Amino acid sequence: LVWGGSLAHYLNLGLGVAGRIVPVTVATFGFRGEGLPIWVAHPAVIAFLQGTTIAISVIFSIILTQKIARQSMRSLLPQHLGAIVLAIGLWSIVVGQ
Repeated sequence: LVWGGSLAHYLNLGLGVAGRIVPVTVATFGFRGEGLPIWVAHPAVIAFLQGTTIAISVIFSIILTQKIARQSMRSLLPQHLGAIVLAIGLWSIVVGQ
C-alpha cells in the first residue's frame, strides 16, 4: 500500500512536469526552447491513473496479507479495513488535489 501510494503521488511529476524537461534543459543553456517536443498528460488521465494505482495497491495489500498470514479472512478483517481506510486517506491526499 505504501509503494502504491508513493507511485500514485509521483505520477503527477512523471506524467506532467517531466514532459517539459527538454525545453527547460535547452533554456537552461541559453537557447530558445520553441518548437521542441512537450509530452504532458491531461490532468484527468493523471488522476485516473493515480486512483487506479491506489485501488490496485489495496487489492494487492489484501491478497499479500492473506498469503503471508495464512489465516481466515474473518480474523484479518480489521487489518483489511484499516488498509481500506488508509487508501481512502491516500486517495483524498493524492487524487483530490
